[in-house]
Amino acid sequence: QFLGFDENEHTSRSGGKATAVQQIKKDHGYKALTMIGDGATDFEARRPGGADLFVCYAGVQLREAVAAKADWLVFNFQDLINSLG
Repeated sequence: QFLGFDENEHTSRSGGKATAVQQIKKDHGYKALTMIGDGATDFEARRPGGADLFVCYAGVQLREAVAAKADWLVFNFQDLINSLG
């Protein structure tokens, strides 16, 4: 059952993931932040001032429009982990 959501959360509105990323960067003093996601609302976090890099995770569902805009496309997290190690 769905009872509702917290309307005060950034992610409760369109474009909110970019705002959430900006807040995380500010709160923790991060100079750069990478967003990993699989959909259009995840990619919204890549807006100016938001995520500096967007990794499209296509291990469950490949969304071509999102993958085409992503900085990096991965199909499993082990590939991502291996690349960063």
